[in-house]
Amino acid sequence: MRVVPLFQPNAAVMALLKSLLRQAEAGEIVSLIYSAEIAGGHVQAGYTDIEDGYSTLGQLERMKAMLLRSLDDTTQEMDLRE
Repeated sequence: MRVVPLFQPNAAVMALLKSLLRQAEAGEIVSLIYSAEIAGGHVQAGYTDIEDGYSTLGQLERMKAMLLRSLDDTTQEMDLRE
């Protein structure tokens, strides 16, 4: 069975993954949590062993705030705010 890709490879995603791989190979990344949107609207998520659960939760909150700020900036640019 031949699989036909739905999308062209995303250069930004590939660059980020290559950068993360280099950091992991250098021993700089000690744990990883990820969520990825897969073609077709599916979500894939996972994590490695976590050294410091509290630190990880703090980083997730930081990421959530960053994403919410980015969404807010986007709505302002599109003038969608009420």
